[in-house]
Amino acid sequence: MNNTRTDDYYYVQDHLHSVAALIDEGGDVVERYEYDAYGQMTRLDPDFTAWSGTEAGNPYYFTGRRLDNMDNGSLKTMYYRARYYDPYAGRFMQHDPLGYVDEMNLYQYVRSNSINLVDPWGFYGGGAGFKKVVSGNP
Repeated sequence: MNNTRTDDYYYVQDHLHSVAALIDEGGDVVERYEYDAYGQMTRLDPDFTAWSGTEAGNPYYFTGRRLDNMDNGSLKTMYYRARYYDPYAGRFMQHDPLGYVDEMNLYQYVRSNSINLVDPWGFYGGGAGFKKVVSGNP
């Protein structure tokens, strides 16, 4: 994961399996991450100050997916196995491979409910691979 250092880092994930922080072997926070509802990431230092750099070289972010930088970093996408996702637009870049099975919008992510739902396979909001991560009533 890290090309410049030999330290081992460990992931701390939230309810969507998004990486919330990296910790070192001693349990100290190395980097923190915050996301908007659709995955646009803000990297923070251990003291919660916005930070553009990275000490660890972590490639995994929103819902545990790898962030791929293309076009010299101006296009950031995530591969969800069936199609690519643009966290800045909050939409998939290709249409739903299963078609109009649950909604008319073939490019939306988890029925526009990304706070409560995840779609790890990049299919659609009601089928295999789709799961609710927050329950309304205990």
